[in-house]
Amino acid sequence: MVKKGFESCWQCDEFEDCRKMDILKTNHGDAHIRNLRKIKKKGKKEFLKGEKYWYSKIKS
Repeated sequence: MVKKGFESCWQCDEFEDCRKMDILKTNHGDAHIRNLRKIKKKGKKEFLKGEKYWYSKIKS
């Protein structure tokens, strides 16, 4: 992320396939991906006001 010059993961076009966050899958499913999608779509401020995912079952 820092190497690419981004503030955070949602700015990278490859965040949905990034393996660096796989450690989160055990406890959170794909919630981290869903939250990053929301941030990318709505921006940080709107995301912080809204509902967040804490766990989301990974779709096969």
